[in-house]
Amino acid sequence: MKPDESLTGGDQRCPAARQPEGTQMRIIVDHDKCTGLGICESIAEEYFEVADDGALHLLQEQIDPADTERIDDAVRSCPTQALRIGES
Repeated sequence: MKPDESLTGGDQRCPAARQPEGTQMRIIVDHDKCTGLGICESIAEEYFEVADDGALHLLQEQIDPADTERIDDAVRSCPTQALRIGES
């Protein structure tokens, strides 16, 4: 095992890329942690929108397979760790 694999379990792809065939992945928001900075919106504006009052709105919960890498970037970029990817 390579050294960096020991920290990640050997699979560094985004969670949505590791999904079993036929499983739909979705975005989950912890609104108690979200501070509305909008980093996620800047990465994937068709999925995330921060309202004028700072509240995050999901425009699309289900992740299109073509967007998995960008959504993973948005999740990893959230400074408050308010986003995660889960199965539908």
